[in-house]
Amino acid sequence: MNIDKLEHEIYVLQRNQKFFNTVKKAIKDFEQSHEGDKKAWFNELCFCLLTANSGAKKVLDIWEDLCIDDAFIQFSLNELSAILKQKRL
Repeated sequence: MNIDKLEHEIYVLQRNQKFFNTVKKAIKDFEQSHEGDKKAWFNELCFCLLTANSGAKKVLDIWEDLCIDDAFIQFSLNELSAILKQKRL
């Protein structure tokens, strides 16, 4: 995609009130849900990083299990790595 086409797509999205309101609400919800809760924010960050290579559907169940075990904070890098490899992530 060339830069002119990308600029046009951004312009169209910025003018779309429904899209704008959806994004604005998502940002507000994210800010409110993570105020003062650094563990929740960190877990969310881990989810985003994991989905970059695998997609949300594949990651969600694994991520939820890891959050229950507090793995992102409590487990070592080697332990997390072994779990993710075992789950084929």
